[in-house]
Amino acid sequence: MTKKERSTLTWVIIGLLLVIAIVAYLISIGKINFVSSPNSKHDDDKDEFKKSLEERISLLNHRYEKVQKILTKKRDLKEKLNRVCNTIFLWVRISLVLILIGAGIAIHALTGASFKDVVDYIQIFVLLICFLGFVRYGNPINILSIWSHVTKKLTLYVYGRYINLDLQIESHGSELEEIDIEKKEVQKRLMETTSIEKEIQDVLSE
Repeated sequence: MTKKERSTLTWVIIGLLLVIAIVAYLISIGKINFVSSPNSKHDDDKDEFKKSLEERISLLNHRYEKVQKILTKKRDLKEKLNRVCNTIFLWVRISLVLILIGAGIAIHALTGASFKDVVDYIQIFVLLICFLGFVRYGNPINILSIWSHVTKKLTLYVYGRYINLDLQIESHGSELEEIDIEKKEVQKRLMETTSIEKEIQDVLSE
């Protein structure tokens, strides 16, 4: 072997030693990993799956809290509107009673009629209204039907643009049930995944 060939061989050996040293250094700091790459990829996939389940649970919890707040506000609004309606109905009933009492007192003062006669006059007035209702609509109008009509009108006036509030409350309640069902399913899948990972780790550690 000539001197030139020996020199070339020496540099080749030095180069290989440098490459081996660099590769060993990269392996030691984790830049290169030749061991268990399929398992590592599998672990990454499992971690991503668990992360997606946890993110889904977080989103469902956020949505549940948001819908719950909206539902609570609408239920409170319904209770408030119901209190307003009941108060108005009470005062309407009191007003009607006062009107009848006032009419009776006026009849007694103007005609000098007795209490029994005043009651008879009021009954005749009510029967006249029923008769006019029968002539106009084909069916007799009684006090209950008049009161039902009045309450419907007052309810529409009080509720206004919230007339579909009951349907909205029912819709939000159904949405909460659906979110709760989905959240339980996702939590079950997450628990199953965690349990499987634990079993695998226990087997590997034995």
